[in-house]
Amino acid sequence: MIRRKVTSLIRRTDPLEDLRLQKAFLFVDAKLKEIIEKTNSNKGPYWNKIATFQLDYDGKKWKVVDSYDTGGYGDYESCQLCGHKDCRYIYVIKSDGGSVLHIGSECVYNYAQDVDTKLIFRKHEKRLKESIGKTKSYRDLLVNLLLWENKNGTNNFLRDMKTRIMGGSSLTPKMVSAIKRTIAQDKPKQVIIETNRDIELFGRAKGKGANDWERGFVTSIGEQLKNGYKLSIKQVAVLERIANYK
Repeated sequence: MIRRKVTSLIRRTDPLEDLRLQKAFLFVDAKLKEIIEKTNSNKGPYWNKIATFQLDYDGKKWKVVDSYDTGGYGDYESCQLCGHKDCRYIYVIKSDGGSVLHIGSECVYNYAQDVDTKLIFRKHEKRLKESIGKTKSYRDLLVNLLLWENKNGTNNFLRDMKTRIMGGSSLTPKMVSAIKRTIAQDKPKQVIIETNRDIELFGRAKGKGANDWERGFVTSIGEQLKNGYKLSIKQVAVLERIANYK
């Protein structure tokens, strides 16, 4: 997949930040691929009509047996009928003799038998393109959101926005603006004294615990500190109890 250059809202200053960016891209692109596959599998209200259409080409009758939106971002394909490159929307046609071709949408329109048929094809394509396109448009926003969360933690609003995007739902302009305002500024930096206290306390509690839950809790605290998160008052209290456990 060809990735576009992204101007992150979070300044990257070390190799760890670059690694987090790469991981964020991989995660987001995997989720977007799932949405594209889900959308393509749900053909929608026009497909039953399209499945009955026939195209005349090369002296044969061809039926449309499948269609899919490549989603763009370098995933375009070439038409096997005319050779045109960078076709985003592909139709799969099959002849009476069993031959199969993956062709671009313009060739479908050119070989469609009448105006009504072309209209149905265009409505079908418009529906899927809009559904996939709106999710793709959130790609950079979602990457920056994940990076910000990794550094600053999260909240109910951002979790809800992530769920909406990765579920294929649209965001209103106000939602997009609210996300950008949230991730445009880092939370206040941790107080160094408190950070050193948390690290020292974790060191004393490491390897201790009266049961599996407490030992698992200490391990999770280690991950939290490694990611730069500050401990809550309750976490400090539990960690102190474990650290002082005889």
